[in-house]
Amino acid sequence: MFLGIDHVVLAVADPDAALAELGAFLGVRPTTSGGRHPSWGTRNRLLWLGDTFIELVTVADPREAERSWLGAPLLDALPGPVAIGWAIATDDLDLDRTELNTNGAALAPGTAGERRRPDGEMVRWRLALPPELSLRAPFLIEHDLTAAEWRPEDRAARAIDPARLEAIALPVDSVDGLPFAPRGAVVGSQLIRAAGWETSQPEIHISGLDRSASGTLLGCRWLVT
Repeated sequence: MFLGIDHVVLAVADPDAALAELGAFLGVRPTTSGGRHPSWGTRNRLLWLGDTFIELVTVADPREAERSWLGAPLLDALPGPVAIGWAIATDDLDLDRTELNTNGAALAPGTAGERRRPDGEMVRWRLALPPELSLRAPFLIEHDLTAAEWRPEDRAARAIDPARLEAIALPVDSVDGLPFAPRGAVVGSQLIRAAGWETSQPEIHISGLDRSASGTLLGCRWLVT
């Protein structure tokens, strides 16, 4: 089952600085989440909004990155900042991959991945990836609920903060594999809209904060209500 928007990927030159800047703008407390993708030659920091996060990613090893699915488009996008992709969370990757591919996506069979956090704990997942990373072609991710960041105690700690990602509007005409109603596609409790000519940058809608704010930052338009 599709659970919701898992994360939005932003290419940035310095993930630590970008995390601090975005956290201050939104009024969300940054965490120490993040680490290295050893097979992709990249590293990241995460800003959590409930169980959805903003991934701020850069290249850690250019030679490794130029051969990887994430690293190659990231090298092209840097220094950024710019949104380069996004993921849908699922609790049955193989079933949901089949559904999206039936509707026109081209997701490869699931593969395992992992990331080591600075504290040494491992985060693990399975991915179903399109041929290329883009805003039009989301990828699927199924988290290992026994590994770091997705255990019950990890999710309970995140739930204390009320900030939530409610919707994204993408500067594309369609999204591979997602059937769209006139107002968009609902995935879990979140709305995804292919905005086409209406916007030149992704719009990210966030609720649950103590203040209203809007503005352009890190290649996206943020709308806080």
